[in-house]
Amino acid sequence: MRMKALLSLCTLSILWSMTPAEATEARWYRNLDSPPMGGSPETIARAFIAREGARMELDGVELSDTARIIRWRDQRIVRIEQHYDGLPVFTREVILRIDAQGRVRTLTTNARDDLDVVTRPAISADDALE
Repeated sequence: MRMKALLSLCTLSILWSMTPAEATEARWYRNLDSPPMGGSPETIARAFIAREGARMELDGVELSDTARIIRWRDQRIVRIEQHYDGLPVFTREVILRIDAQGRVRTLTTNARDDLDVVTRPAISADDALE
């Protein structure tokens, strides 16, 4: 019970410390009309990010090794979470819309490369469980 309360307090303090712009800042890139690419939606998304990531402020952003793919009409929505030092960054992700021909049409992201977070635990696992 104490651990849940501690985690809740930490989460709330992080959220409260963020300004509204930081919490919801999203960048939208529309009408991208990339050339058709072959492969799975995830392969297409990662290739596009590797090629165009600097233009979309994604250089230096660590992304998850896995992606969620959602079917929407004849298109695919690829969602890739941001990670930081190997840990997921909640509510930060890159979302790409890929058409049936394998072209990236839109990219939306709120992932940031300027996060300044300490991921080293302040207490031992035993102390946390206690």
